[in-house]
Amino acid sequence: MTNAYEDKDLRIVSMVESYHSRTSSIAFNNQMRIEVADSPSTSGNVPLDRIEPQEVLHFNVTMTVPASSPAQEGVWSIWINESVLGGDNKASINYPITVEETLVPRLRADVSTGPSSGLRISGLPGQTIDRVYHIENVGNADGEFTVSHKFSNSTWELGGDVEFRTENGNSTLGQPMLLNRTEDFLFSARISLPADAAPGEHRLTLYAQDVDRQGDRVSLPIDIEVPHANKGPDGIWREGGVRAEVSYNTEQGKSAPANGETFEIEWQIKNLGNDIEVFNLITTDELIGANAPDGAPMIQTELSRSETSPITPQGIELITATYTIPSGVPSGTYNLNLAASPTLISGQAGLDTYLLTVSETRKVSIETSSDFDQVHFFSSSKDSDSEDWLFKVTNLGNTRDTIEVIPETPDGIKATIMLPTDGLLTLDEGISGDVIIRIKVNEGVAEGQYTLSLIARSRSDPMANAEILAPINVGNHLKLLDVRAPLQNVITAPDTWIKLSFTISNADAQDISLADISWDSDDGNLDFAEPHSIRETRNDALVEPGLTERWVLYVKIPQQKWDRLEGDPQASDVVLRIATRVGNVVVNASVTYTGPTDETAESELAGEAEPIVSGAAVWAGVQWVVMTIIVLVLVVILVGVLKSGEEEDDYGSLVDYSPAADSSYSVDAAPDVSAIEAAAPAETAAPESKGPPVPDSGLPDGWTMDQWEHYGEQWLEQGGDV
Repeated sequence: MTNAYEDKDLRIVSMVESYHSRTSSIAFNNQMRIEVADSPSTSGNVPLDRIEPQEVLHFNVTMTVPASSPAQEGVWSIWINESVLGGDNKASINYPITVEETLVPRLRADVSTGPSSGLRISGLPGQTIDRVYHIENVGNADGEFTVSHKFSNSTWELGGDVEFRTENGNSTLGQPMLLNRTEDFLFSARISLPADAAPGEHRLTLYAQDVDRQGDRVSLPIDIEVPHANKGPDGIWREGGVRAEVSYNTEQGKSAPANGETFEIEWQIKNLGNDIEVFNLITTDELIGANAPDGAPMIQTELSRSETSPITPQGIELITATYTIPSGVPSGTYNLNLAASPTLISGQAGLDTYLLTVSETRKVSIETSSDFDQVHFFSSSKDSDSEDWLFKVTNLGNTRDTIEVIPETPDGIKATIMLPTDGLLTLDEGISGDVIIRIKVNEGVAEGQYTLSLIARSRSDPMANAEILAPINVGNHLKLLDVRAPLQNVITAPDTWIKLSFTISNADAQDISLADISWDSDDGNLDFAEPHSIRETRNDALVEPGLTERWVLYVKIPQQKWDRLEGDPQASDVVLRIATRVGNVVVNASVTYTGPTDETAESELAGEAEPIVSGAAVWAGVQWVVMTIIVLVLVVILVGVLKSGEEEDDYGSLVDYSPAADSSYSVDAAPDVSAIEAAAPAETAAPESKGPPVPDSGLPDGWTMDQWEHYGEQWLEQGGDV
């Protein structure tokens, strides 16, 4: 608006003049809104501040067609008057208006069910809920209307439903509905929640629109709250309660023995909730109608998993439980329980019970803490040569049982049950009893390892038995104390004798004869002189009880075998076997032989012809002058020894240097070596002097240098005490 005139106080006036009715015009005018300089007014008559000439004023005039206004035509006039009411009309503008027939519905919840009860509903899965609603025709004409619905969740669209019924719910609502202008109509909405409705808030929207869909479609949002719920055995959903259904797929009423075997049950866990759940699995068992004895073994349970995977609503998971029934578990009927406790949502655990019968079972064990490998027997006629062995027999069954003990041994070995005297043990379940077996080895049993078989067997069930095997080591009373090689056990020339010595002892109660002796080597290159003892030259000597005997054996390599060896270093094991009335003693000694390293040594060794010599290294010769002096000194010493009258200690010597029949000899004569000389073949040529150095006191009285070369080493080994 522009003021083109003189200053005046003006006002804006807006009005509708209806051609239809005066009442309608008034209704229009009452809903005018004029805004001038951002100052709104709901009046259709607004005074203005002074407007200067040529000043431009912008203003807005808003007119709202009243609800339910009838169809009509009219003029919307806006003009400017002077401030004085009824003043001159300074300016005006007119707009023709037409109000058409319009069908406008409105939906609302009925207050009869409580405040907002129709706009916010709480329900369980599968539940049906009735609510009353209003539909009004707020348009300006009579018309027909329809109502519809929609769930925001696609799952609900498939599983949920809304049925429109009359106000009392007795019959289905007929559609479309004819509503006069301003008419209000009540109807019922029967809402069925999906059977698997998840917990949470879900949106249901009701819609209303005229049947020709000429007007707007109005909506009424309704929120449906579904709580955490569980479906009971009766198929009805409830808040709280049991969250899991536990059942088993294995045939009921099985029986199993208490012998350590296993038994399996397939369990099924079903999620009864309306949301995902993880269950903790707990197993228990109990004997029906009785209390298991204190300390009795218990059924052991192992699950394929202790916690389920996430199970969807109404979903299932299979769990395998393996039950081990140890020996000694009391017989009877057991409740095997499995509980599934929810871990995500609070609720009660599901539980089911399988009935298992543990049958009367007999089982036996036998054991010992002794190390029988460390026990040795000697075949002997002595009555005291026996050993008592301790065993433990245990009743591993679940009932009182009488157990029979049965020893079995090979011929010649006697096993006597000392405890219990009748060989029977009556034991309660889980109880052990001692068994003592006396072992005796009869005379004449060959040495070696034998076996005691001890069987413990239930007299009620012979199949319930146990066996233990114990070694019986039978040795020989003929003991090998030591095996001595010569000071040098290397043969460096053909037909050169070396000496092996060994010691035996008799641990028996009577004499042991060594009549049967044999010997050989592992490669057959050695020749042997007959072994003999220091005390006896006969090979059938007796070893008295508790005494020892020294024996020697001479070995050499004949010239023809030596040539075959071509001087290569060799090693041979000499095996000496002694047969006695109770067994054999096998003696092993090693001999190494090698050829000469140069031609000079070969020529020196080739002529060796003496039958019995020391196997020591070649000793360097000494001058005859020095030897003479030594002999004089030695004679004085030996004479003093002879006067002492002291006997020779045969057991202190390690080797014998003479195979003569006499076991001792004096210093006045050279030793008689005829026996060994006979056993040793003669050689064609004698090597240079090889005896040990002559003592400072000289040769023994009556000895020649030739004798010293051959027997001096033996004399020195015995310390000159002959």
